[in-house]
Amino acid sequence: EGKGKGNGRKEGMDKGETVWTLRKKDTCVFASEVWPLLVCYQEVADVRLVALKLLHDFTQIPIYDRRLKPKDTWTRCVHITGGKVVFASCSVACHVGVGMLVEGADARVQCVRSRFSDCGVDGIAVLDGAHVQMEGSELSRNGANGLYVRGAGSHVRASGSRFYHNAWQGATAVQGAYLHIFNSWVHHNGQAGIAG
Repeated sequence: EGKGKGNGRKEGMDKGETVWTLRKKDTCVFASEVWPLLVCYQEVADVRLVALKLLHDFTQIPIYDRRLKPKDTWTRCVHITGGKVVFASCSVACHVGVGMLVEGADARVQCVRSRFSDCGVDGIAVLDGAHVQMEGSELSRNGANGLYVRGAGSHVRASGSRFYHNAWQGATAVQGAYLHIFNSWVHHNGQAGIAG
């Protein structure tokens, strides 16, 4: 469901599928409550976001513990557990949590010329077999990692992207995750540029 200003177009009504496309230059979608701005959980979902600014500014800072389930404890601007989501020329920020949380083998995300910056923790967190592809995107000035990838089957490919000025690593992969970064810039991060 699309919220905020902007023109939404509902397409693809064949076979019970729904496709949402939101387009509006410099449209800002803002929330100051605990719920994410975008939640996508249906395997057949096809969501495309173009030139949107998504800002989550919930002020009650949760206890951030990676040992706990993300859904129950992680504040996030975008949460994707299923379906296909495309970000094109978008900006995502969550001042006290994760910019975008992608989890589960049914989740497929593509980011083109998009920015995940100024998040309280990670710019993007990819967990439990999710797939993310990034082209010409930026992960910067985040409170932990620019990109955090965890778990066997989790797969991220990034090309022509920038990872810089993050408090911890520019990008990190743990517990059997796959991380492929090429033709990209990784610099001026607080700890390692890339860690595994």
